[in-house]
Amino acid sequence: MPKEVEKFVKDRLNDSDFYPEKSEEEREQIAWGIGTKQYKKKHHQKLKSKTKSRKSDVINDLIKLAMSYDQMGLYQQADECDLQIANLIKNK
Repeated sequence: MPKEVEKFVKDRLNDSDFYPEKSEEEREQIAWGIGTKQYKKKHHQKLKSKTKSRKSDVINDLIKLAMSYDQMGLYQQADECDLQIANLIKNK
């Protein structure tokens, strides 16, 4: 388990206000559940953010490429770039 989650669990178990009515085993299970969920949520958001950024970079590159194709008179290739851009935007 990541050290971040282990520290979270240790801190919760040292907190006397963390589910004081539960047994030590139940408190530990709850702490692991919460810590794992928070860790996954945090790291999923980071990954999601990176993916959006990469997708935007790809769209920008395709726009530049389509414009270059247009300037060179390669209209079919420019249209193909436009279709790819539309698909990427539609699937955001």
